Amino acid sequence: MADPAPTAPAVAIDGTGGWAAAPAAAVVIDRSGTIRALNEAANRLFPDAGAGVPAAGAVADWLATAHDRGSDEVVRGEVGERAFAAHPVPHGEAVTWWLVEETDVRSAREALARERERTTFLSDAWVLPEGFGPVGSIVVTPLPGHGVPAGALVLLRRGDRASFTDQEELFARLFAARAGAAMSAARVFALQASITTR
Repeated sequence: MADPAPTAPAVAIDGTGGWAAAPAAAVVIDRSGTIRALNEAANRLFPDAGAGVPAAGAVADWLATAHDRGSDEVVRGEVGERAFAAHPVPHGEAVTWWLVEETDVRSAREALARERERTTFLSDAWVLPEGFGPVGSIVVTPLPGHGVPAGALVLLRRGDRASFTDQEELFARLFAARAGAAMSAARVFALQASITTR
């Protein structure tokens, strides 16, 4: 859902206002698409921008396009490798676009999405037998293969039972090593058989 832009009274755009040194980039663009002013942060972000310069070509394309459309909603886009949300504040014959960096937020959302996918995959992979009940403890042991794991041995214990002992975990690792070696040997044998029968 789009965020409506608040209307603000006209502000001084000659660099004397407190906005000139604000940490967030701010660009003032008039109705004709000409930059009227920008603060220091915007000047660092858009080095080709300046007062009297057309916004198109001087600021990010997505920002110039949003301004040309007369957007009164927050728009998002990238400048280089960084992600920004541009908040329009109309005043008089111009709009001040405040650019708030969202790169860290975007990275966190992407990491969260990856973790959710991984959790979903693992949940689907560990399909519990009907009536198993809540899982109390788990042991996941890789099945060693030829250069890469051949799979994983997953042991689950119900919540009403004690967790796995060190001895049980050792037994699981030994079993997994032998099972992985057997699976790897079977794959090699199958590959050799397919080559010799051709």
